[in-house]
Order: sequence, then structure tokens, then C-alpha cells
Amino acid sequence: MKNKKMIAAFLSVSMLMALGGCDKSESKKTDDTEESETTETTAEDTDPAETSETKVPVEETEETEKTEDTKEPEESTKGTYYGNYAGDESKFSDTYDDLRYFATKLNESNGDLLYGFGRNDTSEDYYDPVWEYVLLVYDGNEVLAYHDTDGNIEQVEQIFYGYAQDEWKPEEFLFEYEDFMEYPFLDDFPGFIDVYVNEIVDPKTIDDVLPDGGYGGQVRGFSADMKYMYCQIGPEKTINKTKEECLDLKVGDKVKLDGEEMEVTSIEFREDEESGWANCYIITLGVIDEGGYFVAVHVDENGAADDMSIFSAFGNPTFSYYKLCKVPIAEDAEIYFKVYLNGQYKEDTTIKGSELSDYLNKWIDVCPSLTRYENGGVKVNGSSEIGYGIIDGMSDPARIENGELVYFNLMIWDW
Repeated sequence: MKNKKMIAAFLSVSMLMALGGCDKSESKKTDDTEESETTETTAEDTDPAETSETKVPVEETEETEKTEDTKEPEESTKGTYYGNYAGDESKFSDTYDDLRYFATKLNESNGDLLYGFGRNDTSEDYYDPVWEYVLLVYDGNEVLAYHDTDGNIEQVEQIFYGYAQDEWKPEEFLFEYEDFMEYPFLDDFPGFIDVYVNEIVDPKTIDDVLPDGGYGGQVRGFSADMKYMYCQIGPEKTINKTKEECLDLKVGDKVKLDGEEMEVTSIEFREDEESGWANCYIITLGVIDEGGYFVAVHVDENGAADDMSIFSAFGNPTFSYYKLCKVPIAEDAEIYFKVYLNGQYKEDTTIKGSELSDYLNKWIDVCPSLTRYENGGVKVNGSSEIGYGIIDGMSDPARIENGELVYFNLMIWDW
């Protein structure tokens, strides 16, 4: 079974309001500690003198106590971001350059190859694997893996880190040369696919304009100018009833959720604030323990429906398929930006899309969940979700209008 990320379950149903062979001889510059796939890791404490290169992931929580903004960023005092990485994390930017250089050389002799980055297991310990980033190259018959040792690119045995070999369909997650060269940071391309949570990728449609609406998923990073977000996101689930029509539903009625017919199994009205669904009708679809859903319809003081959200059995906002996308960020986009370092919230503010570059640059050298690639973009390490927030009991999805992101919530952290 895949050892992959899953979208983090922020909220339980009862706590919805607590969100909370090629040698590249050119000189290279060493970048700061970089990048992460979403593997959970434990970090050891390090000497304070080494803290400018420390990176430790934290599971994001939404809506917490706000603290005073900090004008000058502090250095993190946490341990390294990755556990069991086989190489030097501070050389991720060099690795990115070296592997792309090698791909360019391969493309000069064969223009039909497909490319991608991946994670290769370098140990025999199934329960405590050591891994490294590799370049994956597919010729239509087999996938070859190449790793980088100080600019020396060598073929290595392809060991399927966290994945079963029979699940791989390289043509579904590897890119043609031109598209691959535009991808702005190291990543785990096979990880774009997960049939269990409906994650898909079509390298040929990464630039497609997304329909307007609410979205949720995972941020993977940003382009160098931070005008584009690379993410795996999907649209909100939809029900074939308006919020007003949902108030007229009765137990036993049938509705369609994303086209799938489901039965209303219970309806209750909640007034108490502690439930997280104050002044809401909670309509249960199907059997919760067997993958059912909650539809929350909020009513105003006159009993009229004024908002509606659909939640999973775990109380999370729900979205359909997740697709790898490169989405433009509107200049006037509203971004709820939070920074959590050294056990405190250092920034909790709303910025514009045009300000994103300045705000991330302010924290990029000290915050482990950000990595800059010298000749690429900015990677957001770890599992950094968007769209999974809750405001007043209703979901808080990212919003796309006219093909651009006009609202999303972004959090960066150090543990």
C-alpha cells in the first residue's frame, strides 16, 4: 500500500470551530535547506548555530489565537526538516539544477522521453527507509532512475519509495521535456497519483483554466515570481439541491452528491455554539461510519437559509478529484497569511496577491516550510492545505474567479 500523504483531518465533527553518467562542471551555489514531500518526520534538536538550515513539519491547524505581528523574523530553533534523507538538504537547489541539466542532455539525443522527479528508497529497512531525490526517465518501456552526487549523475536501481511497482503508470505522471523543465522545484511526481483519494494528474493540462468556484487541496509551491501557485486541488462537492430546498428534506428522501444518489438518514437542528454548528440544520447523508456526509445549512434569525456546506464523516470540508494545476494568483487576491515559528504565531494578517512575494521573502530564510530554488521557484514543504478552513461553522474554500485565485489561506511553520 502506498506510504503517501493524506489530506489532514483538521476537525472532528464535534470540534468544527477549532480550526484552527554526466558530470556538470559548472560552479554551483549552495541554497538553504529545501523541500519536502508530505512524509511525517521526527526531528532532533540541533545546535542553535545551525538553526538557519533547520526544517521541521507541522500539521496545519486553522483559526487559533492571534498574536502581534513581528516585523523582524526570528530564526527557527527546531531540528532538520527531513528525516532519513540520504543526502545534504542544503544542496537541494544544486540537485535540481544538475538533474535538469542531465535531462537536457538526454533530450538532445532522444526527444521522445518523459521526465519527472521522484523519491528513491536507498535502504533495506522497510520500517525506517532512507531516501533520496532522483530523476525519473521513461522511454515507453521502462522507467530509469538517476541520482546526483555533487554534480555527478549516475543511474541507480529504481526502488519504488512508498509505492508498489504494479501501481505505476509512468505516462500519467511524467512530463514531456518542455513541461518538465518548467516545473520549478524538486517534488515526487509519482505522488501526484492516488486512487484512494482521487488524486490525478495530466501533464498536458497543468495550465488549463479552472472553472470558477470553491476549491481545496494541497499547495506544492509557487513560481519564481510567485504569481502562480502549483497545487493539487479539486472543486467543492455539490448537491442537487439549493440550501432552501435542503431545509425541506425529510428522512428517506434521496439526493445526489456529485451525481451519486444518497439517502437522507437523519436531520437535526443545533443551536449550541459548542457543537461548531450553531443555528444549523445538520442533514446526514448515508451511513456516517460507511463514508456518509453531513450537509450543514445555516439559518438566520428569521429561520431562512443563508449558507450551506458539505462535510465528510470526519467533519472536514469536502472536495472532488484533486488535480495538479498551475493556477494564476490575482493581483488583488485576498490571502489570509499566517506564520508559526518557535511555538508562537508571528504573523496573522491578510495580504494581497501582489504582496505575496514580499511576505514570503520576509520568512523564506528562516522558516522550514519554505525552500527557494535558485533557478526555480519556491517550494512549500510538508502538507500545506488550502480550502480546509472553517468560519462560523461553514467551510472556507479557496476561490477561483475568471481562472485566477482570488482568495486562499496560507500557513507556514517550523514544527
